[in-house]
Amino acid sequence: TLIHLQKPELPDAVWELAVPDGTYQVRLVAGDPGHFDSVYRTLVEGVLAVDATPTSAARWVDRTATVAVADGRLTVRSGTGARNNKLAFLEVRAVDA
Repeated sequence: TLIHLQKPELPDAVWELAVPDGTYQVRLVAGDPGHFDSVYRTLVEGVLAVDATPTSAARWVDRTATVAVADGRLTVRSGTGARNNKLAFLEVRAVDA
């Protein structure tokens, strides 16, 4: 799978998932099998979860962040300095209080 968080016609795309308020562990994998011309900087609920630059030898980045949701929506977007930001997939898991 692949989702662009930045395209010329939409430079600040936002991806949201409706969830109950609470704490979540979010696993993000960024990458593109055909290209490595990016700077991945991805925010989840304002927390910098991915900060990496792919190379021809390492096209994928796998990171996990724990975040708090207070508005019923888990929000994912590009962070400052991102270029051609992409996500391959993410996994969301509620964390017991």
